[in-house]
Amino acid sequence: MSPACLIGLDAGTREVRAGAFALDGTLLALARRPTPTSRPRPGWADIDGEALWAAAAAALREAVAALPSGVEPAAVAAATVGEAGLPVDAHGRALRPIIAWFDIRAAGYAEYWEKALGSERVYAISGQTLDGLFGANKAMWVRDHEPEVWEHAAAWLSTEDWLVLRLTGSPCTDYSVAARTMLFDREKRDWSAELLAAAGLEARLMPPAGQSGTMVGRVTPEAAAATGLRAGTPVVLGGHDHVCATFVAGGAEGMPVDSTGSAEALVASVARAPAGDAGLAAHVNCYADVVPGRMVLLASVGLAGGLVDWLRREVWRWPDDEPDAYGRMFGEIRSPLRPTGAMCFPQFGRGASPRFEPERARGAFVGLTTGHSRGDLLQAVLESSCFSLRHNLVWMAEHLGVVSPRVRVLGGAVNLPLWMQMKATITGREFEVAGAGEPAALGAAVLGGVGAGEYPDHAAGAAAVSAAAVGSGVIVGPDAKLAGAYRALYEQAWLRLPDQLGPLAGALPLPEA
Repeated sequence: MSPACLIGLDAGTREVRAGAFALDGTLLALARRPTPTSRPRPGWADIDGEALWAAAAAALREAVAALPSGVEPAAVAAATVGEAGLPVDAHGRALRPIIAWFDIRAAGYAEYWEKALGSERVYAISGQTLDGLFGANKAMWVRDHEPEVWEHAAAWLSTEDWLVLRLTGSPCTDYSVAARTMLFDREKRDWSAELLAAAGLEARLMPPAGQSGTMVGRVTPEAAAATGLRAGTPVVLGGHDHVCATFVAGGAEGMPVDSTGSAEALVASVARAPAGDAGLAAHVNCYADVVPGRMVLLASVGLAGGLVDWLRREVWRWPDDEPDAYGRMFGEIRSPLRPTGAMCFPQFGRGASPRFEPERARGAFVGLTTGHSRGDLLQAVLESSCFSLRHNLVWMAEHLGVVSPRVRVLGGAVNLPLWMQMKATITGREFEVAGAGEPAALGAAVLGGVGAGEYPDHAAGAAAVSAAAVGSGVIVGPDAKLAGAYRALYEQAWLRLPDQLGPLAGALPLPEA
């Protein structure tokens, strides 16, 4: 019998990655393609569904072709962004582009939900705080603003569901991605009739939902021709990308995971939802883990790499394909590192935990002088994500009992030593680099292995890859020389920024659409 491997597809904000992994988590092959994103208006972002499938298929084809001789994929599963979605017709054809997770066009629907049902009730059912970015609001926006499209809608699919449809011919979603529509009952593990009724959406539009790690179909001949996968290969439910990554990177000890990509999230797996609604006002969402019977707590630390990317586009004026863009940008930060007197408030249209105030989510740079450089702006952006992370770590320890002197970190930040040092120094904690270079793809791959019977259960799958996924041996501690200065900035400036800047937000117009 040929040795087996597992394929994890990571459909993220900037890239689609296909990773092939041995059963012990060793990366055998990796291919990537850009996520085909357009920005028709300020704050809007569309992803062409057919182009996304083509990108995923091309990445899969390249990864499969690069496998060692005789190695056969035993399963494929996807880790995807959570809140993106699109309508499809009765034949499974996309009726419009996917609305990206960070698209703000439906932000106003949060007020609708407050009036229709109230934030407490929405949270009690779904575990999600009111936020216009969730999939329900995007579906409502299409219904209300594109009725000529909506009249042909047979289903509303999140990104995972769309990829499962293209691989198997039938859509299906997992509990963790379903949760990010804000229409899913976290306790019953089913679509909520109450939330659907409040949204004015029909239950028939929602795809079947199942436990991550469940086989839901097989690769069709058409998908096999596009991807290079063998027809009949099991297709298994993956999950929300942050949650898939935490599944393999958190380890048996359940260490909190700082997932730093375009957006940054602090994620912790817990045995059950905390009593009451402590997370409601703080925008700490609590919903189904990819592990059966468990929940995840997810605090939205805010935009991270997305703000760095914004600086690249709008300040450095470099295109997406600029060679070594991040390395050269980071090279403009003054050395040795020290506070510059400039501070960034990073809520550039996107609220963050634990003070989630979307109506005040307007970014700012304060303390600037003509002596500051664009490198100082970048440093301020990086520091701001670290201040926000500290705020969330303190809040989750005090209110949810998530206490750990060490945090495991994954995502793009692990390749940037300066940012890693900032995280440790500003938060006052040790940061351990997760071993997996592609944690979301690996998490999906392990779930694929569970569904295909390569592992007896989720715990065994995570244990099998722990040597590759958990600890890299790289641990970054606080810089004692700078810790005091940053602590003073956090306490005397950062914590005061929301109250100082918030009153200005309502007086400032939004950009012209």
